[in-house]
Amino acid sequence: MNEPTEQLTPTGREVLRSPGVTAFMVAQFTMTVGVMLQAAALGKHIFDITDNALDIGWLGLAEFLPAALL
Repeated sequence: MNEPTEQLTPTGREVLRSPGVTAFMVAQFTMTVGVMLQAAALGKHIFDITDNALDIGWLGLAEFLPAALL
């Protein structure tokens, strides 16, 4: 009868050495920074146009609702 082979769980550093995982993490970080910058720029732009803080709240609601409804 064949003996079962032992499977080792990779450590965090071993996982990070994988080019695919590293590329994914860099892409995820870049995308997150981009989304945050876009939200800040939109909020400033809306406030510059309207001078009304309530409109920034409406913008936040418009950004949040589609994700909440999914």
